[in-house]
Amino acid sequence: REVYGRYVEHWNLTPADYEEKKLTRIIKRLLHAHRLDRFYKEAPLVGTESYHVGIPLAFTPSGKDKPEKAIKPINLAQSTPTKIYTHGDEWISKVTRLKSIGSLPDSFLFVVKKSEDPECADAVEEICDGLKNEGAEVIDILDEEAILDWARIEENPELKLEFE
Repeated sequence: REVYGRYVEHWNLTPADYEEKKLTRIIKRLLHAHRLDRFYKEAPLVGTESYHVGIPLAFTPSGKDKPEKAIKPINLAQSTPTKIYTHGDEWISKVTRLKSIGSLPDSFLFVVKKSEDPECADAVEEICDGLKNEGAEVIDILDEEAILDWARIEENPELKLEFE
């Protein structure tokens, strides 16, 4: 029963983690609807043996040791600015560390769920700016077109024989 609760009902998740699992499902459905889900898989160990992070949606071309593109949902719809700073700073730090060890994906997108509380607006903006300053891109979860534009993968055109 406890194993079921932990892995199926996610008893061990904090509210922020749970919300990010929901955001990941939303993004997966969006990618699936546009046939992009075949490119993006979970990458549980992005980095080195001594430092790595898990990224829920990553495109790693065959033969590459790090993702070319990575998508990480981040919940900045927290109840207080302090919670937003704490959670956001954690990810800014992770991006900074991945960059310093040469393991940052070539393109890293944070899909953000933003707080609608005006008291939290400055914290959300600062965290988004901090992620951008480290080389990541930030798109609001509500901007599906921008997410899809970013997520598209250039495929090598297949050779087609034309018969006259």
